[in-house]
Amino acid sequence: MGNLQWINLLVTKPGQLFKELDVAPRFWFALLLSMALSLGVMFWYYSGLDIAWFVDYTFSANAKTAQIPEEQRAKALAFMTRNFLLFTSLFAAIVAITAQRLLEALYLLVAGKVTGVKRSYRHWLALACWSSLPVAFAALTGAVMLLLQDSRQMAPDVLSPLSLNSLFFNLQLGQPGYSLVTSLSLLHLPSWALAIIGVRTWSGRSTLFSAVLVLLPLVLVYGIWAWLAWGTP
Repeated sequence: MGNLQWINLLVTKPGQLFKELDVAPRFWFALLLSMALSLGVMFWYYSGLDIAWFVDYTFSANAKTAQIPEEQRAKALAFMTRNFLLFTSLFAAIVAITAQRLLEALYLLVAGKVTGVKRSYRHWLALACWSSLPVAFAALTGAVMLLLQDSRQMAPDVLSPLSLNSLFFNLQLGQPGYSLVTSLSLLHLPSWALAIIGVRTWSGRSTLFSAVLVLLPLVLVYGIWAWLAWGTP
């Protein structure tokens, strides 16, 4: 069965996909597809961005950097070239995507051993990579937004039209909680649902058990993040 057929199963019969992954836990295609989608849209964004405006925008968003004299801003602009921003962002995205999938698989490996759902690290990495594909496809919504832009002065929010911030909060860069609500998208919901289906398929346990196993670290991470953003003076 080819990778495109597996994508079809992910959409139409996710339980069957995870049965296939249980037999042959492969992850490279899903991981590389996630990277390709994210990096492609990011490259497009920085290639058309007004860099001088972007540097001024990011400096002005922070109360401390907003006070920096124009001379120092000019030096920063000379350093923060298009190529510098582009390649550092692409590198950071590769590291972030890879690290997130590896950590998710490590958590699932440990949680699985504790709860009696014994699979190899490769199995859990496959589950993490395939279940995360809906979030990766959010990059396509960013591509649509880039197509609709008539200005080169584009805030980073343009790449995440389905984020909680774009849909509900409308926070600006530099405001408390901006990073948190921008990082969460509506497409995280099908991604979490797929991970729950995967755990349920492999464990033979209830949906409640599978949901707790998958969502517990997310509740902790986002709960702490929210407390740091809004709960501290």
